[in-house]
Amino acid sequence: MSDHVEHNPNDHEDPAGGSTWIIGIFSVLLFVILCLGLVAMLYNARQAEFQHKVVDADRLEFQKLRATQLSRLDGPARREVVKDQNGNVLSEALVIPVDQAIELVTQQY
Repeated sequence: MSDHVEHNPNDHEDPAGGSTWIIGIFSVLLFVILCLGLVAMLYNARQAEFQHKVVDADRLEFQKLRATQLSRLDGPARREVVKDQNGNVLSEALVIPVDQAIELVTQQY
């Protein structure tokens, strides 16, 4: 038996330490940048969804409500009757447009 250690040049069991560190640090940096990018994309998607579902939807509904209210203010004179659940008349009022009401008040005073 001989104490001769055979060296095979194609046998690379342990890589060099420097290249392992460089690849490891590069991989960690790439992973952190990727995670931050995904978090930013998720945040932007949530903001866009909130803008679409809450802000834009409410704006359209409020515009319709405002148009309805303005049409009632500027509309012709009408009589409004308020009834309870049994159909009994609680109150009755004559509703006139705002411009006409202003004219009546200025004429009266």
